[in-house]
Amino acid sequence: MRSALRPAPPALLLLDGAGAATLCELPLDGMTLEDAFGWLESELAALLGRPVALDRPAEPPPLPPGNGDRFATADAEAFRAFAAWFADGHRLLAAVAARHPGAAPVRCWPHHFDIATLLPLDAGGDPDTARSIGAGLQPGDGARPEPYLYVTPWPYPDPARLPPLAVGGWHTAGWVGAVLEAEVLLAAGAATAQARLAERFLDGAIAACRELLERD
Repeated sequence: MRSALRPAPPALLLLDGAGAATLCELPLDGMTLEDAFGWLESELAALLGRPVALDRPAEPPPLPPGNGDRFATADAEAFRAFAAWFADGHRLLAAVAARHPGAAPVRCWPHHFDIATLLPLDAGGDPDTARSIGAGLQPGDGARPEPYLYVTPWPYPDPARLPPLAVGGWHTAGWVGAVLEAEVLLAAGAATAQARLAERFLDGAIAACRELLERD
């Protein structure tokens, strides 16, 4: 079995091992993080026929001010938009992964809640030092409140050596990577035009990052 988070309507799900069927779900509105852990433990215990204890995070993530410690999901349109960004981003990134042999599956990363694939350039190398390119979608963060696509080379190159990009621009504060902001993407108009622009950005930024890393 595996657990999953559904963005719209927000719910915690318990899925079968293949992720194909929903065994049960907990709508998150009004729930606390402890409620979610307790529900998972109870449902898993019932399915497995034995007690289950899950590890809690050492420092639970803070929820938005005004909500206390309970999830609030009344803004249905905002959650639908959030889900749409993730769904569209997943399609784009899965296509990127399919075009690059050895690319990692598209995953959601808990430290920033972004979704991304990783393109290794040094197969079997130390992940802390081996060269790689990350391509992902960030739904918004402290620096940029709106969603954006990004492509990051690792190790980070010297910002003074970054080449111009045909689509998007470079971010250099705290981390180095190419970004395409939601505002620019949405300004492209129709969904097909947005998809083409996103694909041009991802392909161009990946090529630029690969050239930077292979040059070093």
